[in-house]
Formats: sequence, C-alpha cells, structure tokens
Amino acid sequence: MDTKYLEEVRQGLERDDSEGRRIGQVWKRLNDERTPAEIADELGGQPNWVYSYKRYISAILGDELPSAPTPARQCGRALRGFSRRHEDILSVDTRSRMQDRANECDRIAGDPQRQAAEEQELREKTRDAERSRTSGIYVYTLPHYLKHPVEPSEDDDIDDRTCLKVGMSDTDVHNRVAAQARATAVPEDPILLRIYGPRDSVEVELRPVEDKIHDHLIAAGHKRSRQAGGRREWFVTSLRFLDSTADLIDLDIAYDYESQNLDI
Repeated sequence: MDTKYLEEVRQGLERDDSEGRRIGQVWKRLNDERTPAEIADELGGQPNWVYSYKRYISAILGDELPSAPTPARQCGRALRGFSRRHEDILSVDTRSRMQDRANECDRIAGDPQRQAAEEQELREKTRDAERSRTSGIYVYTLPHYLKHPVEPSEDDDIDDRTCLKVGMSDTDVHNRVAAQARATAVPEDPILLRIYGPRDSVEVELRPVEDKIHDHLIAAGHKRSRQAGGRREWFVTSLRFLDSTADLIDLDIAYDYESQNLDI
C-alpha cells in the first residue's frame, strides 16, 4: 500500500484509540511492542481476542488477508466498518481500496472449497479435543450457524450473535448435540468452539458453573434459541461474550478453535 493510504488508515486507528475502540487500543499497544498477554491483561479478558484484532488491523493496513473463510468474513466486516466510521478522513481512493479488500474477503469466505476444507479441519480438531476428555464447559455450534450468524453485526467492536450450545462436558456431549441437529433437520456434525476449564487446575462442580453462565446469558438478554430446537443449552450469543463471562468466573480457555490452524 502507498504512503497516502497508510497515513490515512493510521489516522483512523489513532482516532479509534482516542475514542476507546478496541481496534485502536490494540493497534497502539502493538506499536508499543506489547504482547497479546500484556494487552489482554491491561484491557481485560484473555489473550485470544487480541489475535482477532491483530487480524483486523493487518487487513486494514493492507497486509495479506486470511485464507480461511471464518477469519476472512470477520476481516471483511472490520474493513467495511472502519471505512464507514472514518469516511470523513479517508479519501475516495482509500475507501475504494478498502472496499476491494472487503470484497476479496467475501470471495474467500464464500468459496465452497475453502469452506469444505475449513469444516473438515474443524471436525478433525473437534474429534481430537473430545478424545482428550477435558473437563469443563463446552461450546458447540453447527457449521451453518458459524457461516450464517443469526444476528450479524456491522460493527467490529460488537460480535455477531449466533446459535451456540453451552453446556458441561460429559461422555455423551457430542452425540446429544448431533441428535439435536438432526431433530432440527440440519444434516451437519456439530463443531467444538471452546472448552472452558477451571483456572489453576482447581476442581469445581460443573453443574453450578453451567447454571451461572446460563443465568448470566439470560440476564444480559442473550435468549435461549428456538432455531436450535428450543433446548435449554442453546443460546443466541457470541464467543466474545462467553469468553468474558468465563473470565469473570475464573475459567480459562482450555480449547479455542481459532487457534487451531485458522490463520491466527
């Protein structure tokens, strides 16, 4: 990218930082050579979300775009949101380039071969994670809900909401989610997105923890999903909200699907 493009983009990132938007805050701290762990410690939450914002920043600065559909879709949203938010300081040429990059993200996200490869990768990682029999709170979804969020967002500071199954682990967790998928006529295998485990290997009873997370979701207006069959463990929510909830009740992320070969 040329100097003018980068100057305008950096001006927008500086404004985002001054207005307290996460993308600007992360950009500033990365420039100060802070690590993701240090940034998360200062701004709150766990380091995984910082990597998502690093992707957004790279896409906006004109670096290589992600090759996997899910992060590409997220970067496309970030590019459009940034361009729209700073239309008063971005030139027509800069906004046009950002739109072209957002369109390329859409092309990557909609590519059937890339989608199939990503889903296969996620299925394999799900099986590996399940074989570990890690104790904790499991978060599943169906590929359809990952590709087509129930409540899409146009703001990169507000995540899409979609149908996520949030429940404690047991020996039959995957089979129950798969049965629910068949009951709603969606012929897909569920994929595992998160496992939250006790911090510092402290043993805890999982049922009260599951109930606490469900209560918090309902209190925040993240209602139970009827689209996923009306089961008590399905909610229209986001991973970012769940990560924040887990952090509040001293749970760590024991498994994160986005760290499993999805262009972090």
